[in-house]
Amino acid sequence: MSKKVLVVDDQPLPRQALCNELLDVGFEVEQADDGEQGWQVFQNTHPDVVVTDLTMPHSDGLELLSRIRGSSEVPVILFSAYGTVQSTAAAFKAGAHDFLSSTEIEIEDLVSQIKRAAEHGDPKASDLTTRIQPLFAGESTLMCDLRGRLSALASFPIPVFLVGPPGSGRDQAFRILHDMGHTEGEDFAILKPQSAIPDFDTLTPGSIYLDGLEDFSPESHEAWAERLDRIESEGFDQAPRIFVSSGRPLTHWRSQEAFCHGLGRHLLASAIELPSIQDHPEDLPEIAQVLCRRLSERTGRRVRLSPAANRLIAEKTWKGEALELERILERAITFTLGNQVRRDTVRNILRESAASVASYRNAESARERIEVTEALRRENGNISRVASQLGRSRSAIYRMIDRHGIALDRNDTP
Repeated sequence: MSKKVLVVDDQPLPRQALCNELLDVGFEVEQADDGEQGWQVFQNTHPDVVVTDLTMPHSDGLELLSRIRGSSEVPVILFSAYGTVQSTAAAFKAGAHDFLSSTEIEIEDLVSQIKRAAEHGDPKASDLTTRIQPLFAGESTLMCDLRGRLSALASFPIPVFLVGPPGSGRDQAFRILHDMGHTEGEDFAILKPQSAIPDFDTLTPGSIYLDGLEDFSPESHEAWAERLDRIESEGFDQAPRIFVSSGRPLTHWRSQEAFCHGLGRHLLASAIELPSIQDHPEDLPEIAQVLCRRLSERTGRRVRLSPAANRLIAEKTWKGEALELERILERAITFTLGNQVRRDTVRNILRESAASVASYRNAESARERIEVTEALRRENGNISRVASQLGRSRSAIYRMIDRHGIALDRNDTP
């Protein structure tokens, strides 16, 4: 049986030209002239592939894509002569199979894309999802959606904003996007809040990772916004790919007017929010087994968690996220003689860890307080100079002062 394609476009001449080409290579073809009619035809004919214009009256391509994704995973290819970086990112995030510029692709190439989608799906995206699976394990809706978004954005050169609580895997997500995308095999540079904006004329890495955006100064935000404006005008594929991470949720950044009109214009459309383990506890047993297997393989062993040990792990609230779980499992494997980590081993290590973590946090808090207090004394309370000396933003210094209850003298200066 031949495959069926639905073509949705409000321009009758190019729509008919594409339909004729598809008929010539053996497809069955259905047509619609806007998203509303396209949805009706989709429901009645159940096509194998949908090809739709992005911009149409009454109901556009994104609306049609959203409706289709509510009930089907059929490949949907969007095209537009006026697509922006933001609309392209929105299409992929909404579940588009591909997004094409109708001014840059020949009709024969479009037919080839449709044939691949109809006959084989997207093998590259499927391969990426398979490679991501052991790095972000779990079958919950949250984790399936996360893997799909990472797969969709991996090969696309636009900036990506990775947000999530500590331990949710922001750095790992960056490495996935760098190593599995179009920058695969290239170097990367990690920039901290105190780092200067590099000279792109002499910089050679494939990507740049701004780690911890909340601690970058407002001046850095403005400078990076200007830099991304320039990159966008020249073409994102002509410069290192930009990745940005933050421990603050998207709701925080969307509430910041200055950010939304500046750096956020380039980041919010392609943001990925990584969930906390506490948001999908049903995945804990699988995550624990995947981590156990990965950690044991480092030592040339094959160790698994016993069912009882896995239940114990699933019952615990992991406030320290996957990093805490990984540390516990690493120690449990070390003290396991056979090929199965038992419940008692995990329970004993959890008890030891709780005591040592409390002690460590107290020591770290005392060290940080002394460090900030001494810096304030040396700089006569000048917050800007303290921030520069400690390599932190002014807002981070104020948070530390508030956290430790440090009293500022009246002559302290900003």
